[in-house]
Amino acid sequence: MDEHGYYFTNLLNEGTNVGEFNTQSVEQISQSSPISPQIESTTKKFRGGKFSIEEDLVLISSWLNISMDAVHGNEQKSKRYWQRVWEYFNEYKPESDCNRNQVSLMNRWSTIQLATNKFCGCFDQIERLNQSGLTEKDKVRDAKKVYKELHKSSFPFEHCWNELRYSPKWMEASQSKKQKTKGGTTPSSSNPLTPESINKEDDSGGLERPIGRKAAKERARKSKSKLSEDNNSSSTYFMKLFEEMKEEKKKMAEKKVTYMEKMVVVEQEKLVVEQEKVQLQQLKEEQKIMLIDTSVMPPIQAEYFKRLQMEIVAKKM
Repeated sequence: MDEHGYYFTNLLNEGTNVGEFNTQSVEQISQSSPISPQIESTTKKFRGGKFSIEEDLVLISSWLNISMDAVHGNEQKSKRYWQRVWEYFNEYKPESDCNRNQVSLMNRWSTIQLATNKFCGCFDQIERLNQSGLTEKDKVRDAKKVYKELHKSSFPFEHCWNELRYSPKWMEASQSKKQKTKGGTTPSSSNPLTPESINKEDDSGGLERPIGRKAAKERARKSKSKLSEDNNSSSTYFMKLFEEMKEEKKKMAEKKVTYMEKMVVVEQEKLVVEQEKVQLQQLKEEQKIMLIDTSVMPPIQAEYFKRLQMEIVAKKM
């Protein structure tokens, strides 16, 4: 196989890292943040349709602006936070779009956040391979392929990812989750991406001190060694998968041949039945001809039926 197919298969085998991002379910947010009466009344009046790209971008802008609010950032509770997101969204959303209530925005943000986190993991896998000659466009294309293979659907939020990927808040939250996962915290127990958890991380105090040269070299050596082991493991896994696919294809071909043989037998049986019907019909016609009394017919007609009767008798002899 070519080098590109090899490293793409390696990505699928290392899929455990792609799902290391974690999001909070909409149900948990809804239970901890009851909707205000004003917004609840809006819920009963309108039923929103499918979100447009413009609405997604306004929702992301709402999340970024409300989360980075220097005045209220550290003091926002979930109820007040989503109310402010809803107010910001309704102020800047396109006029032609549907009216959205608070729960609708929470659901949409949860969907965007979950899918975009997964795609970030796929893109991170592509970048870690450090393939020479790949442009940014090529990496995005390959990340989409990995996402589709892992999650059995296309990534629908590239426009959201383009807005979020370089945002300091998004980058800090994603980096924090990676460090917690590497430190032994499972994805189910790590903090969700909420305003409270983001703002708590703001006060943690500075960046990590850079490691020394020797430590960096040792880490690079271990990383290369691990990558080599992973590549060998991926190669073995892919070969095994390839053999299983070949065996499955062989079985399917055998089943197809068996099915075609059965169909041939059925068609032959149908043909025999049709032939028997034709013969039976012909026999009835011959019997009618043999029973005709030619003595009462005009000479020419009598001569015609006598010849037919003689032909029938000759075939039976």
